[in-house]
Amino acid sequence: MKIRFERLLCLLLSALAAVPALRAELKLPAYMTDSMVVQRNEVLNIRGMADGAVKVSVSWSDVPYAALAESDGRFSMSIPTPSAGGPYKIEISDSNSRRVLSDVYSGELWLCSGQSNMEMPVGGWGKVLDYEQELASSTNPKVHLLQIKKTKSHVPSEEVGVNMSGWRTATPKSVYNFSAIAYFYARQLADELGVHVGVVDCTWSGTPGEAWTSLEGVRAVGGFEEKIRMLESADEDSIAMAVKSCNNPTVLYNGMIYPLRDMNIKGVLWYQGCGNVGRHVQYASLFRRMIGDWRRLWGKADMPFHFVQLASFQKPEAVQPSSAWAALRQAQADALVLPNTAMVTAIDLGDPVDIHPKNKQEVARRLCRSALRHCYGRHDIVAEAPVVESCRFDGRMVRLTFDAAICADGNPRGFIVKSADGTWSRPSAGLEGRDIVLVSYDSPIEEVRYNWADFPDGNIRGQGAALPVLPFKIEKNK
Repeated sequence: MKIRFERLLCLLLSALAAVPALRAELKLPAYMTDSMVVQRNEVLNIRGMADGAVKVSVSWSDVPYAALAESDGRFSMSIPTPSAGGPYKIEISDSNSRRVLSDVYSGELWLCSGQSNMEMPVGGWGKVLDYEQELASSTNPKVHLLQIKKTKSHVPSEEVGVNMSGWRTATPKSVYNFSAIAYFYARQLADELGVHVGVVDCTWSGTPGEAWTSLEGVRAVGGFEEKIRMLESADEDSIAMAVKSCNNPTVLYNGMIYPLRDMNIKGVLWYQGCGNVGRHVQYASLFRRMIGDWRRLWGKADMPFHFVQLASFQKPEAVQPSSAWAALRQAQADALVLPNTAMVTAIDLGDPVDIHPKNKQEVARRLCRSALRHCYGRHDIVAEAPVVESCRFDGRMVRLTFDAAICADGNPRGFIVKSADGTWSRPSAGLEGRDIVLVSYDSPIEEVRYNWADFPDGNIRGQGAALPVLPFKIEKNK
């Protein structure tokens, strides 16, 4: 019996020795799939895992490239991308396996991020304006969609998941639960430029700005010390429980933004701020720091960053100088001091009882106009409303001169003024010529504000593109 067992054992060992050793399969980032768009006239960064310290070969449309993997199998390479075109094929292989990515296009690639108003899908829970017609007409082979899986991490992550198994072209099925603003933006941009456009939906409803900011960023801004101490000193179980509140500082930057750093993008579209209403002073610094964090992560100090100023919301009030929503909108506008930033407003598109207004098509149209003018050299396009060029306080009257022609339905409205005794009131206002508004009250005016409320009723627009004039405040002698 013992002899038979030993013989069987020898036979088994011999059989196992004859089986080739299992090898690691070539691994690429989850966002590298068929139907992807790469940023034209840039470089395609490929980072992955091979079968040990071997040669990795890449063929981009029959042009060969190669790199040597490290001892642990890690490899990376950067390949020039052509001008707009495709479909291309990318073949990646090592000594053990081969991956082929098909239907790849070189075009324009934008990252679309923020909270629920950017996440709001065409169908799904969002159901935007005319969503049934939009879905029915959504098939578009020039629009490519990638949706990043919601992921939290208390440390920067190397990997990130994707939904829909990767890139998809626009169809009723792929668009249904995809960011409406991102899809509408890509659709218009593709029409305007005549190239394939990819948009990355990297969003999470209800999240504050600090969740999307680096640890160094939130530390520099201040006000998050207690949460930072908890994330840095707690044990793994406590951290895991804490990270289940996706509102904690830096957890979405770590889990959803940092892993995308090798993806070369044209720029960022951002719609967020509701999660920070009531903390406008902190947000003014935080938002600017976040923009800087992302630019440093991508190694592009002037990477375009275009964002949406919050829509009107809550019960309308005629005089509301302490509006928390107005203060947050101003904190957003403060980021325009940074180069290569642009802001579009949604203040005229809001709903007093719904924080998710339905007309996402118009928000996307404004973002697209902004990008066409500032990123693609279309100087024939008007992307901003007129702004106050000069202001003269003259006792009970304020003379506001704009830098371009304005108009209003009836008399201008949306103004509030502060008297010398600190009282805020609604003044009278009228147009003079094509670019002047006269604001008057029955006592001397010390400060004038426009569209300064949760749900303001301002009606002044530019004559050219009919874009609403942004909220502003001007104090006497300042």
